Amino acid sequence: MERAYAAEVAARGEPNPETADLLPVIDEHLNALPEKYRLPLVPCGGQGLNKAEAATKLGLPEGTVSSRLARARE
Repeated sequence: MERAYAAEVAARGEPNPETADLLPVIDEHLNALPEKYRLPLVPCGGQGLNKAEAATKLGLPEGTVSSRLARARE
C-alpha cells in the first residue's frame, strides 16, 4: 500500500519545494510505526479517503480504523 502511495506521489511530479524537506522526516516517522497503525494513515492521510472508505479498502471495521488512526497520531 505504501508503494502505491509513493508511486502516486511520484506521478504528480516534483514535491512542493516549501515542504520537500519534510518528506524524509514524515517517512521516518511513518516507518517507525507498527504496520497496524501505519496502514490506515496511508489511505486516510495520503489518499484522502474517509474512515469508512479506508475501512472498506483495508477490510477492517470502521471503529478499528478510527482507533488505530488515533493511536498512530499519538
